Amino acid sequence: MKEWYFNLDNDKKKLLHGAMIIIWFFIIVFFPDGGNTFLSLLWLTVTLFEIMFIIYHVQYNKNEQAKSNNEAKNFIVNKEEIKIEVNANIYCSDFIDVENEEYLLKYSYKQNLCFCENFDSFQLRNAVSFKLEPDNQYDPNTVAVYVDNKKIGLMYKGDAREIVISCLKRNKYQIEAYVNYRDEENQKSGIVIGFYSKLSDRESFETSIIKTSKRDELTDEKRYERLELMSEGDVVELEESYDVDGLLVIDEGGYELGEISESAAEKVENFGGVDNIVARISEINDEDYDKLKFKIRIYCKK
Repeated sequence: MKEWYFNLDNDKKKLLHGAMIIIWFFIIVFFPDGGNTFLSLLWLTVTLFEIMFIIYHVQYNKNEQAKSNNEAKNFIVNKEEIKIEVNANIYCSDFIDVENEEYLLKYSYKQNLCFCENFDSFQLRNAVSFKLEPDNQYDPNTVAVYVDNKKIGLMYKGDAREIVISCLKRNKYQIEAYVNYRDEENQKSGIVIGFYSKLSDRESFETSIIKTSKRDELTDEKRYERLELMSEGDVVELEESYDVDGLLVIDEGGYELGEISESAAEKVENFGGVDNIVARISEINDEDYDKLKFKIRIYCKK
């Protein structure tokens, strides 16, 4: 009975309830004394069925509300999935190698493109290249953005475009750029751009990682055990700590590897502080069989 009621459309449900109420009032109005036994049974039956249908109707409404809530949740989830497909959380790496020459990131920008096109020809994380369009009738400084050999849009005016123009004309920096935004529905796209200068041109210094036998406060693991997992060329980070005279050396996961001396920390400060440097493992000395010795080279970003 419940399934039969649930399958009725709303108009038929209203018609059913209306018929029940009419029969119920008809007996009450025209046979107030109850009439005969048949009418009394009919009135009682109609009353019980109407109560049952009212209960079914309440349950039906609850089920419909639950479905509506689930659809709303699914819609929200789908919107989040769309956002994930539209955006790629891409950052320019600190170091790149180009034709056996090492480069270090100097600037990075994220920028939306204008006059986007050819959405079927590119995806998120695709590498992009740049071409000047000096014959463009609207702007002789136009910079077109390409994936492979297909134009996907133009750069807006601004610092990023000026640096790209300088790079293309005078080979000022090495450029690496990728698609990090692609909204096909709204016909919008964007890129992240990294500008790199030669590592050999950067001011830097080398220093040893010290106090590696101490334990990481969070993991209670000896710093050296984590440090042994590192290789030459791996990037490390430096950070200040209240109980360290110099600076803490940590890996990209935040685990302690050791420290650098107070004098080395002063050089970092002269470079502009920990936010203006990049460091990586430069040497691993295995002459001491009991314990490896590690050095890092610290580069000034700007």
